[in-house]
Amino acid sequence: MEKVRMEQVIIRPVLTEKSAFLGEGAKRVYTFKVCRFSNKVEIMKAVEAMFSVKPLSCSIVNVRGKKRANVPYRGSVKRGHGFTSSWKKAYVTLPSGVTIAELES
Repeated sequence: MEKVRMEQVIIRPVLTEKSAFLGEGAKRVYTFKVCRFSNKVEIMKAVEAMFSVKPLSCSIVNVRGKKRANVPYRGSVKRGHGFTSSWKKAYVTLPSGVTIAELES
């Protein structure tokens, strides 16, 4: 296993309809794309360091790559199929009344 630095743990926030719906409740739940080698403790420390909030909990989901047809190859379309990359998603729960201003839209 690799040791991951704090700056590399959180890759980007996931902004979808489902993540917007989860962020509207009394307990705010934010969704992030995270490094595949990070764990719950590292993710919670990274959120605390980046956004200055203390998370309550963290759940992790491994998202499998999806099958794709007609993969582009050197400017032309290669027949057949390929896969998108697998990645890890983290649901971070904050206490009620606490928000991340940078991610509010």
